[in-house]
Amino acid sequence: MNKLIIIGWDGATWDLLAPWAEAGLLPNVARLRREGAYGPLRSTIQPLTAVAWSSFLTGCQPGKHGLYDFVGRVPGRYDVRLTGRDQRQVPDLWHYLNQAGHPIIAVNVPMMVPVTPVNGIVVGGIDAPGLSPQTVYPAGFITELQATLPHYCIAPSERSLPNWEKALHAAITGRGQLLHHLQTNHPWDCLMVVFSATDIGQHVFFGHHLRQAAPYAATLLRLYQQCDTILGQLLDNLDGDTSLILMSDHGAGPLAGAIHINRYLEAGGFLRQVPAGDWGLARLLRWGKRYLPAGARAYLRRRLGNVRDRVESQLVANAYDWDHTAAYSLGSYGNIYFNVRGREPQGIVDPAGIDDLAARLTTHLLALRAPGSNEPLVKRVWRREELYQGPAVDRAPDLIIEWANLAYEVRARFGAGGQAIFAPTMPLNDLAPETLLTGTHRMDGILAAIGPHVQPGPIANAHITDLAPTILHRFARPVPQHMDGRILPELSAGLGQATYMVDEALGLAGTPAGLNDQDAAAIEERLRSLGYLG
Repeated sequence: MNKLIIIGWDGATWDLLAPWAEAGLLPNVARLRREGAYGPLRSTIQPLTAVAWSSFLTGCQPGKHGLYDFVGRVPGRYDVRLTGRDQRQVPDLWHYLNQAGHPIIAVNVPMMVPVTPVNGIVVGGIDAPGLSPQTVYPAGFITELQATLPHYCIAPSERSLPNWEKALHAAITGRGQLLHHLQTNHPWDCLMVVFSATDIGQHVFFGHHLRQAAPYAATLLRLYQQCDTILGQLLDNLDGDTSLILMSDHGAGPLAGAIHINRYLEAGGFLRQVPAGDWGLARLLRWGKRYLPAGARAYLRRRLGNVRDRVESQLVANAYDWDHTAAYSLGSYGNIYFNVRGREPQGIVDPAGIDDLAARLTTHLLALRAPGSNEPLVKRVWRREELYQGPAVDRAPDLIIEWANLAYEVRARFGAGGQAIFAPTMPLNDLAPETLLTGTHRMDGILAAIGPHVQPGPIANAHITDLAPTILHRFARPVPQHMDGRILPELSAGLGQATYMVDEALGLAGTPAGLNDQDAAAIEERLRSLGYLG
């Protein structure tokens, strides 16, 4: 029986890996490209961890799986909530493999929390608040994990560059050790491990690499060399029945600056801000998260309970004068929501005027230019019905910006960056303002594969939604008809015609209980420390 190992290097890009491999600096990546299949892997719009990994897991675009960001609106309210696996609307790859009796192991794969029972083992990724029955299945594996790797870290959070470098190397070491332990001590047909340190590393160190700025000019390379060593160990031990896929959810590139998108909407007359001094508790707790030591923040979490979990909702609900706000941005990449009468609590946009509002916003957004440049920053503005299809479209933002230049970090918060629309730099997060973002995401990630049924050579036009149906076909399983991805011929050579099926249970996913308040608060702090909730 064929088996499959999937290795995720979050945020990896051929722009870095290909020249390093050709120079002999990543010998195992070079071997994989020389002996296997390889090419770019197109990400989702937007190329964000929560969206892209969900599309990998389900084979669906967001209009079907229903996750558009790390945060989303509560229907009919201005409140926001963290998104997670329990809000996903379609089953994932592991569900279909388990149905066929294939045991799986999934470690650090984002958007799998809260976990559900599987035939195998799941350890949550960067959206996991820690090791608990909500984030590890079976819960008994926590004891084994802590005994094997007592200092195992899901994702580091540091303040200084030396500490970041040290912590990222330690995270890669721990992930590799867990990979080896699981591979050799537990049954599996499909084993997947994601290394998130590569993405965190590019956010922190890409600019240092680009400028060859000592002492961190080679930090990003060293992180990848550590991953390359682990890859080499896997390649050396592949047998004739096992294939390996190396992938990333999106690419990476240098950061040119930041755009405070709601400032730009305000300048166009589409919203009105409430003065920051009127934000009350939300403003106070944001101050506490930035300036209080970790112990004090933990104490506040325990004492405030679900009050803290309402902070993000207050930041949205109290930041705007809703009587004078037609549209506003929430989350990452500038996704825009309308304030529609009858849909939102204080909506002012007549439903008959939505098309006009969308047209005016589109014109305004297409006019956005970087300081000193005449090059447009926005490639296209999508209505949600144009970009997405499926039963979860009504959860989507009303407008989705497709950026022509992903070199800018787009932030929705009024609190960051003062009154300026553009900022030349951006802190990684408000807990560590001394650590600046120097890299950000790009649309094209990486894909490479080796082993049975892999056709060596280039892979053409691969999309992240293509992997789930391709993997199911490799396991001789029928592909659910609702999946949007196609079967990649380069990864399924000699397997014959695929079969398809209708999933009668579709729509029943996403029902298990969600995270408790304490876990949700911990996830929020983790994601904020990595810059995802700016």
